[in-house]
Amino acid sequence: MAWLAAAPAFAAKQRRQEPPPPVTAGVFDWLEREHGFLRRYLAVVRQAGHDYRYNYQTPVLLMPVALDLFTGFVAHHHLMEERALYPVLRSHMTAEQLNILTLIEHDQQTERETIMRWQRELARLQPGAKLDAVVDQIDYLGQMINRHLVLQEERVYPVLETLALKEQAAILDAVTAAEREDFGAEGRQRYEQLLAYIEGEIKRLAGRVW
Repeated sequence: MAWLAAAPAFAAKQRRQEPPPPVTAGVFDWLEREHGFLRRYLAVVRQAGHDYRYNYQTPVLLMPVALDLFTGFVAHHHLMEERALYPVLRSHMTAEQLNILTLIEHDQQTERETIMRWQRELARLQPGAKLDAVVDQIDYLGQMINRHLVLQEERVYPVLETLALKEQAAILDAVTAAEREDFGAEGRQRYEQLLAYIEGEIKRLAGRVW
């Protein structure tokens, strides 16, 4: 991870102090763990949008880290949902629930497109200039992530109770294999460290994370 190079001491400290994430007992536990990460990421996105809009002092790496966390981890999580979780859920869903799932998938694609627009607008940004389009993309991404969390927790979580143990095991096996392939030996830990690093930098300057 390129941005972890900016905080090697912090990353090393995190490796010593933080135990590895617990093995999930079921699909619900896995989603709860992921949603915990997403809520923390959402707070960083909201902080970036607010501070950038009003020209507050921000960590130097706030923008690139927010982008890196999405492209490196959040997009991976969405892909695991689309490949391993949603196909199994569909056979357990009502027509109304299937419509909600379609909306969730649409939002996930919109998130990816929003990140791409955010990157393009940043590339156009001149040093010292403020580009309203960048702030608009940040705010919109925050709205999409928040709706993703709400829809899943209110509409998808109840369906998880209908999954057989065999189905849950297959989903988690696919997720574990994908994380091993995509993240390597360090697994998700490097993204946990990166998120904790930028949270610490925000708190150092602003006193809190939204």
